[in-house]
Amino acid sequence: LLLRLTSFYLPERRNFNVAEASREYPDVTRIAYVESLELCVRACSILTASWLFFKYLTLMPKTTSWYLTGTTLYRGGREFKSAGIMLTIFGSAWAIVFEHYYGDHLEEFSSFLSSCMAIFQMLVGSTSIVQKCLRSRLHTDRGLSDIGVVLYIGLYSTFALCILPLFLAIMRDAYAVRSDQVMKLRQRIKSETQKREEAADAERKRKRGGFH
Repeated sequence: LLLRLTSFYLPERRNFNVAEASREYPDVTRIAYVESLELCVRACSILTASWLFFKYLTLMPKTTSWYLTGTTLYRGGREFKSAGIMLTIFGSAWAIVFEHYYGDHLEEFSSFLSSCMAIFQMLVGSTSIVQKCLRSRLHTDRGLSDIGVVLYIGLYSTFALCILPLFLAIMRDAYAVRSDQVMKLRQRIKSETQKREEAADAERKRKRGGFH
């Protein structure tokens, strides 16, 4: 959340020069359009971080011990294979798409591996690469000057609607299973301890010569 909040105070935003931007984009309305899009991207990134933060907070009060927390993460980690496969498939597909459109114009998407790293940086909240995509006017002859907006919305929607819910579902399922197991274990230990105490008390009374 703090990383995303600091994106509002990036140097390129503090040092934004309208004169320099006008030389790159003669159309003044284009400058305002790009600036508005960048602000929306940062706001969306912060909202997602806040949403995740509160979703994780719903789990934190329930982690009553380090043992339960550790076993929950261990059990969830074993089930992350499906999430990892989905993340790999979606990430690779989007990396290829961004490489196809921006590979000849932006260094960050010049190769498949570079595109994968750029996709990862965009998803974790970095806005510098998103800015470069939004400022690029590609394929204007075909009316695709704003293809970056469409690609970013598609990438972000895929991540927010598919990957994150799957991850949270795995963690909640792992917690529910481990919490139930730990509760049953504690009840069994308590019952056994109570039986041993009753047996020891009965033995002490028998040695004293009676039960009264």
